[in-house]
Amino acid sequence: MTVHETARTEFDPAEFDHFSQEHADDPDPVWHALRQISGLARSEKYGGFRIVSRYSDICEAARTPELFCSGEGNSLPRHDFPNLIPSDVDPPLHHQYRKILNVSMSPQAVKEREAEIRELADELLAPYAGSSDEIDFCEVLATPFPQFVALRTIGFPDSDRAMLGPWMHTLTHLRGIDDTAVTEAAVNVFARLTEHLAQRRAEPRRDDLFSLLLDADIDGRPMSDEEIIIYTLLLLFGGLDTTSSAIAGSIYYLAQHPEVRQALLDDEDAMDRAIDEFLRWTSPIQALARTVTQDTELAGCPLHAGEKVLLLWGSGNRDESVFDNAESVVIDRFPNKHLSFGMGPHRCIGSHLAKLMIKVAIERSIHLLGDFSLADPEGVRWAMGEARGLEKLPLRIGLSYRGTET
Repeated sequence: MTVHETARTEFDPAEFDHFSQEHADDPDPVWHALRQISGLARSEKYGGFRIVSRYSDICEAARTPELFCSGEGNSLPRHDFPNLIPSDVDPPLHHQYRKILNVSMSPQAVKEREAEIRELADELLAPYAGSSDEIDFCEVLATPFPQFVALRTIGFPDSDRAMLGPWMHTLTHLRGIDDTAVTEAAVNVFARLTEHLAQRRAEPRRDDLFSLLLDADIDGRPMSDEEIIIYTLLLLFGGLDTTSSAIAGSIYYLAQHPEVRQALLDDEDAMDRAIDEFLRWTSPIQALARTVTQDTELAGCPLHAGEKVLLLWGSGNRDESVFDNAESVVIDRFPNKHLSFGMGPHRCIGSHLAKLMIKVAIERSIHLLGDFSLADPEGVRWAMGEARGLEKLPLRIGLSYRGTET
């Protein structure tokens, strides 16, 4: 009996919990078991919800917001904030909020920042280049690098990372697990955002996303303070956690596959396909919820108005009916229509910036850190929740230093 067959025999979908540490450590067997269940499995956690685990079913739900809406919240369990903008807003109002940042998040706008982003990565890696050492890669690069980029893009000072980084990590990964810590983090985040808003309203506009929010119109009126704060909160969720997970997951794989690392060193043109494959394989956002708006069915399963469904993006990215050798990294996989940025009207607006950060992080790491490997496999730690990613990655670096060429 295979590992997947064993998991399928022992697995009880009613106990499925995407916030469990066991699931974070090894979700593949459970994802596989869910995809074998006819219709849609049901979990009794968090008030009960249907689990959408197959690629085609996930896409169908994500593309039909009139049947599977976001306006009742995408989080499961539900967070205590007002609806996040624009992720928890349905069309057509969703489009008005989203278009505020479209130009600033375009491929061309992101490309113009590449030199600045590369300089930051090199600055963070410089103390370790050429040395033989053991490091926590999450602490050295995977966490601070995208957080600094995100804060500068949104319009916060670098000094805010020390506060906002841990607070957003708590809000992302500990909801329903440590409610006291989550409440404290939420109070602190809202206080800082309120303070920042007042400060920025009194200052000249800058070249950042916060200035665009300050000057934006919705239905011919300025955005309210609450709308700006909630929109900014969503940008912090997206910028301070998920890209870190993709970067750390990519390096985790490369630390165990030196032949792939060498292939990327030998052929820089292979990097773009590799990035999409790492995104598919890591699936930083593993799941988001929708609410059924009227009686309907999906995958032959009757659904009723008001029912919650969980779109399991991570499982869709492992669907063997869509991806050959789905649980392995195929570095030159093409085409690669992964779901790591979502699907439909809510597809991640920051995808171009995220892919650039991942590219830069991988390129500079494989050039500056030598032939790195896992220093302590038992020390690798995965964070739980709707967002899944590494929060600790011990590496041994500098085994065969390759210099600082670009």
